[in-house]
Amino acid sequence: MLYIDGNNLKYLINELNEKLQNKRVSRVIQYDKLSFSLFFGKDNLYFSINPVLPLVYIRENKELAPEKPLNFSLSLKKFLMSAQVEEIKQFQNDRIIIIYFTRIDELGALKRFKLIVELTGKHSNIFILDNENKILDLMKKFSLEESSFRLLMPNAPYEEPKVDDKVLIESVNEENFESFKGNLSLKVQGIGKFNNERCTSYEEFKKMLTLEAKPVIYYKNNKIAFASFLEYEKYKGYEEEKFEAVNTLVNYYMEKTMSDNQTSDIRKELDKALKSRIKKHEKILENLKKDQNEMEKYERFKEIGDILAANLYMIKPRMKVVEVFDFYHNNNVLIELDEKLSPQQNLDVYYKKYNKGKRGVLHALEREELISEELKYFEELKFYLEKSETLELLKTLKEEFIQNKIIIKKQVKGKKQKNTVDIPFEEIDGFRVYYGRNNKENEYITFKLADGDDFWFHIKDLPGSHVVIKNYRDDVKEETLLKVAELCAKNSKVSAGNTVRIDYCRKKFVKKPKDSKPGNVIYSNEKSLFVAI
Repeated sequence: MLYIDGNNLKYLINELNEKLQNKRVSRVIQYDKLSFSLFFGKDNLYFSINPVLPLVYIRENKELAPEKPLNFSLSLKKFLMSAQVEEIKQFQNDRIIIIYFTRIDELGALKRFKLIVELTGKHSNIFILDNENKILDLMKKFSLEESSFRLLMPNAPYEEPKVDDKVLIESVNEENFESFKGNLSLKVQGIGKFNNERCTSYEEFKKMLTLEAKPVIYYKNNKIAFASFLEYEKYKGYEEEKFEAVNTLVNYYMEKTMSDNQTSDIRKELDKALKSRIKKHEKILENLKKDQNEMEKYERFKEIGDILAANLYMIKPRMKVVEVFDFYHNNNVLIELDEKLSPQQNLDVYYKKYNKGKRGVLHALEREELISEELKYFEELKFYLEKSETLELLKTLKEEFIQNKIIIKKQVKGKKQKNTVDIPFEEIDGFRVYYGRNNKENEYITFKLADGDDFWFHIKDLPGSHVVIKNYRDDVKEETLLKVAELCAKNSKVSAGNTVRIDYCRKKFVKKPKDSKPGNVIYSNEKSLFVAI
């Protein structure tokens, strides 16, 4: 968690004030109903009133703008475009930020505006006020719960959020501190749980108010346990990462937690889609096996046709059944006939049944081959999903899922981002050896990065990396090839303790079958190495 109570918020506000004072708004982008940015040249002041973590900070990473401007951004542009920041203040040590703006209007008159940012959990909101504190617009207009306490609509006078009976922090003195001790978070404005715990005496309370910011993140089991702008004794046993500035910590925390959440969400989405497809294809294969088992029945129709053809002279008009010798099984059999049909027509009926069944079985066999290939491909994707640990790799894998219609792409308006391929490599005995972590990278390595005479490696009959030795020289040694084969095996779907076969050949002998799945290749002129994992 990122801990920001009213007292700690002042450190962020001080940095924002130093960075943005006297700068002018150059651009406005609203991303959704809960977030937007005011740009001051290259500085992106990002606002979010997401109830999970409402926050304002100078954001380093960019976000795509929607194709169509959202309503609140129009008001922001109308009142704040080209406006200059006079000052950024905190309201009564609470989680409320006030940004004061001035601008010259079309008639040359000086106009003053305020941007009120209330970072109060589920009731967070942002207001544009005129110089007389009248609401010009607000981001969240309809809150029945809050509207019963104050009027939330344009042209209404702005009122601060209603707060329970709390005293201002400057009202706490040595005489009344004992009555607040242990309950500062309930009795004093802007003091949260963790700052309440540190104030065991009035001296500690006064000391807390004058502490310099020491942004720090505490980790437990390599995961963020606690982040704050001050150090806290209760986390001293944890692994620490310190930051030079509060805003730097916020950027890192937001990027890290958003990345972790996105990684988890994408992984769940892809895993769910893949399991669904695998289950569906396994069911299809099961049904196709049943269809193929019917082949014996269809073969029997052919046998009956052959038997009737050999005994056609025995069939008389209007016969319902005929007894003939079955030379396939060396016994007499009774064969049913249609009395309305001629002997030849009865013969044709059995051959037609056979031919129809044969076509069905052949189709089932073709379908089985196709479905089996699909299942093999899904298993390959499952392997890459398990190996993809970063958000970047998961996003690349998601693109492949979308391209192959394993998941349906959600339409997102905005500019398209360029797809870049950053291929990992290792230096082995002076050679640069590239290996793919998914099908996109495998395709790039094999068909764009590798030259015809480069060596290409892949595990035999299992999902895994395409591996290429670049800058090939004729003096490559057997021990180097073995090391590359080991790298290939480590990046393939194989359990520890097994010995596997790694095939390798010149890249010019590697081909991609027409209309085949990403990463699927055929190769020839290969040699093999066996390596233990």
